Formats: sequence, structure tokens, C-alpha cells
Amino acid sequence: MKKIGLVIIVLLSATCYTIAQDYLFKVIISKGDNSYYISSETNWTMLKAGSRLHTGDVLKVAAKGYVALLGSSGETMELKNEDTKEYKIDELTAQLKNTEAGLIDKYASYLVSKMAPEARESNRKAYASITGAVEREVVTIHAYLRKSSVLYDTMAFIRWKPVEDAAEYNVVVRNLYDEIILETKTRKPIISLNFSDEKLKDRDMVIISISTNGGGSSDYSITKVTRDRPGAFVDEIGELRAALDSGSAFDNLVLAEFYEQNNLLLDATTCYEKAMVIEPDVQYFKAIYREFLMRNNFGNIIN
Repeated sequence: MKKIGLVIIVLLSATCYTIAQDYLFKVIISKGDNSYYISSETNWTMLKAGSRLHTGDVLKVAAKGYVALLGSSGETMELKNEDTKEYKIDELTAQLKNTEAGLIDKYASYLVSKMAPEARESNRKAYASITGAVEREVVTIHAYLRKSSVLYDTMAFIRWKPVEDAAEYNVVVRNLYDEIILETKTRKPIISLNFSDEKLKDRDMVIISISTNGGGSSDYSITKVTRDRPGAFVDEIGELRAALDSGSAFDNLVLAEFYEQNNLLLDATTCYEKAMVIEPDVQYFKAIYREFLMRNNFGNIIN
């Protein structure tokens, strides 16, 4: 009986492993006329989000196309090129680090689920229910952040709803004593602040005032959060940063999801902005960023 029981356990374990490894890559984003050749068939099939790639398959990325893949172990990979190019899935698998990347898989899965049609529809309904209240507020500038925000990292992107006919915006950063630290003008409804810069480093809190010429200003505070975070947070952020590429648009989405779940919305915003800068022609990044903004009642206009 013991031998039979052992055989059953081994068979069940092998079955579970086979199910878990039924694909090598899952397609998260596909931009362009991309396709893949299934080893068991004879025709090329259109590549789309959700497609699963197996051993023996061949992936064709169109000229100026973009594909973001999630490996079965949780590792990410981006493919982009100027000319049409084919990739053998087995060769792509060999390029992975073969490390356990469960955290990446976890947060990437959250991202994908939030872009499902039913999730997006629910998000729009929830946002529409509060839009009227927001529009009734007498605010000259409506920035996409909380009135009092916290920041864990050193870089912050701050975007606001464009003001009709505004040719220029004035941005003033003050300290707690109402002293001006820096002042700038911009024609676009977005600025970036680097808290490692000489004027901002070692500042525990700053007040940011945004206004248009002749209009009233809107004030927002940003507090640098202490690095003494809970152990689980420190472990996860360390693991994610070690596994993710800061120069990858998709990897920035994964990090954005981590920050959002830890209520660090300004850090999440910054990651979404970085993703759009890295891949400005991939509409998915703008779409998923808009979902994030609406989900947190910030806004829905990205220009």
C-alpha cells in the first residue's frame, strides 16, 4: 500500500508540474502586426494579449512592433525591433535567468486582471459616480495626486488636468517656512521633481503650487516617507528591483502595481509616466495608466 501511495503522489506531482508548465510564455502586450507559428499547425496565427507560446513555436514581431512577454516562471521579456524579425521560443527561453520570479508574476497578474473588459467597465462606472462632485469643486488646477502625498523613491512625476486655453503653467516649490526652493514654467501639464537634486535633497516635505497666468493656484504637499518600512515591504521591493529592469516599460508597470498596493500612489504614478516615456507609441501604456488614474479618482485625461 505504501508503494502504491508513493506512486500516486509521484504521478500527481508530475501532473501538477505539467499543468503549471503548459506554456513557456504568455503574451501581455502586442503592438503591431505580430504573429506566431504553432509547432503543431502549419499556419501563422495573429498574436494578441493572452496568447500562450509553447516549445517549438516561432514568434514573428513586425517592423516597429512591440511585444511584452511573461515567462511561466514569472520573468518578463520585451521584444522590439526596427525590421520584422522571427524568434524561436526555445531560444528565448534560454535567455531567461531561470530564477524564481513569483513576485513579478503576482503583480503582473494583478495588472492583467485590471485590464479585463469587465474590470474596466466597473472602473468607469465607479469613476463616473464621483466625476460630478469633482467638477463642482472650484479648483483652478486639478493635479493627479492627493492633496497630501507621500513619496518613497527620489523621482516624482506630477501631472494635472489641462486647463483650456492655458499657454503656460507656473510651478513653485516651497519649504515648510514658505520659502521658495525652486520655480519653473512649463507649457505641458506635467513636471518631474528629483529629490536627489541639491535643492530638494534632505527635504522631509515640500509644498507645490501650480497655477496659470492670471489664475489661482492649487497647492499640494509631498512628504518623503521614511525608509524604515515593514520587513515584508523591504523584502519585496528589494526582490523586485533586483529582478526588474528600470529601463523596461513593462517592468515599470509591475513596479507601479506594487506601489499602488502599498498605497504609494505618487510612486506608482511615476512608474506609469516612465513607461509612457520609454514606449510612447504603445497605446497600452497610456490605457493602463488611465485606468489607474480613474481607479484612484484622479482624472482620465492624458495629453
